[in-house]
Amino acid sequence: KTLIDLDHIQIIKKEGKSLIDTNIIEGIIVDKEIVHPMMPKSLRNAKIALVSSSLEVEKTEFDAEIRIQTPDQINKFLEEESNM
Repeated sequence: KTLIDLDHIQIIKKEGKSLIDTNIIEGIIVDKEIVHPMMPKSLRNAKIALVSSSLEVEKTEFDAEIRIQTPDQINKFLEEESNM
């Protein structure tokens, strides 16, 4: 006989299926939309990183001005920008 701590169970209701279609998931469900149609719908044995800070590129705190005088400088600037 298995003892289950009911404080570790969360029931989440979703629209679309009947009660007989209920599943027990051992683990955590991340309910997010996919950002690209080629992304997989599910993963098994995935390695997950929990990050408590933003993963976005933040805007710099100063304004920059670039003066380009020749076409070569444009290409050089674009190369350096892509390396960032």
